[in-house]
Amino acid sequence: MAGKTILISVGAVLLIIAGVIGYQLNQSDSLGLASTSFKNYASDIVGTKTGTTTTGVLWPTATTTQEYVVKTGGLIKQATFTLKPTVAPAAYSKDVLLNFYGSNDDFCNTATSSTIYDIVTTGQINWFDIGTNLNEFAGSQTIASATSTITATFDADYRGKVINLTNLNYECLKVGVTASGTTLWLQGKYK
Repeated sequence: MAGKTILISVGAVLLIIAGVIGYQLNQSDSLGLASTSFKNYASDIVGTKTGTTTTGVLWPTATTTQEYVVKTGGLIKQATFTLKPTVAPAAYSKDVLLNFYGSNDDFCNTATSSTIYDIVTTGQINWFDIGTNLNEFAGSQTIASATSTITATFDADYRGKVINLTNLNYECLKVGVTASGTTLWLQGKYK
């Protein structure tokens, strides 16, 4: 009888250990790798969406580019960006300029200053234009050599645009947005 109890106890311990190991393998690590179990989840880049409410960011008259970094950990092969105005664009400016960049710096760590640790600082990240990864962009947009700049023009009907990047192999992506007279929402989905 004691032998059965020991055997059941050992089996239960082994089952718990296997469960913990399986759980850990499905989680992202502390270095910023994208979790494989959540990589298909759409995430907000500019603005927010909660339920059916979409809140954009107002670009009044700014002409500077705002940049948004997406950490992928090298696991992402395709990215789809959904871009949509949340209010009618102003008559004087209906365009949004988008630039796409990739980097192979480890996990795109962005410390604000140099440290004694091996962490890449913001100014040390090597970004590369990834215009060659743009795919299936509808319309008459012509992509010039070695540039990923896309001009998205919006009408008052609030229709959005979808931009696909394929054959990705980067530790992280960066989206540069330049706009004015537009309230904008941008979401990314990765796989």
